[in-house]
Amino acid sequence: MFSDRFKKLIEKYVPNIPMKAVVLLDETEGTQMLYWLMIPPTVACLSTQSEFHLDGAIKKLVIEEDLAASYPIFTIEGVRERIIIVNLALAESMLRRHFYGIGWQKFVTNGRWNDLLKLDRFQNRKENSL
Repeated sequence: MFSDRFKKLIEKYVPNIPMKAVVLLDETEGTQMLYWLMIPPTVACLSTQSEFHLDGAIKKLVIEEDLAASYPIFTIEGVRERIIIVNLALAESMLRRHFYGIGWQKFVTNGRWNDLLKLDRFQNRKENSL
């Protein structure tokens, strides 16, 4: 789930991305908080150079950049984990706005550039190192 501020940023890069409103209630305080559930596109871009653990989890993620390059944010088809990928422009924009709870992990692309970053599961700490 994402904040309204994060939603507005994502919509600058992907105006028609499906999102659903989620309202969280704090009954003791009598307040409501609006969050958003994003449904990013799933892209079949997993490279044959990717490696998996015996349980099917990703060991080494490699994606085909020519299949993924047109998507600012997406998930990968054919992997067990839910991995959210963002391009470098969106990642830098997120970092400039100081969003909390995001972990970053760089990975390999199969192509001439390597400007995609994997959002490492949303965590309870701020990580701005790449």
